[in-house]
Amino acid sequence: MQYVINFFTSGWNWMMKHSVGFICGGLVLIYMLANSASIEAKSRIEQENLECKAACFPSQYEFIQSPVDNTCWCYTDQNTLKRIEQ
Repeated sequence: MQYVINFFTSGWNWMMKHSVGFICGGLVLIYMLANSASIEAKSRIEQENLECKAACFPSQYEFIQSPVDNTCWCYTDQNTLKRIEQ
């Protein structure tokens, strides 16, 4: 029984001794995941913007971004917009 207690005590002491490294490593991992998600979202928006531009060519377009959905609108004349389904 004493062996088991010593085993867990030494494990706990080792974890407490290296806890700063674990915390820093966890923060770096969180930063990397967040940065990756940000880059992915940015490239997706750029791709949708390019698709909108190609769908409306040669007329002008508006690519409207919102947290829920991104929409593409093409000008049919100077004052009228038509929504394009992507």
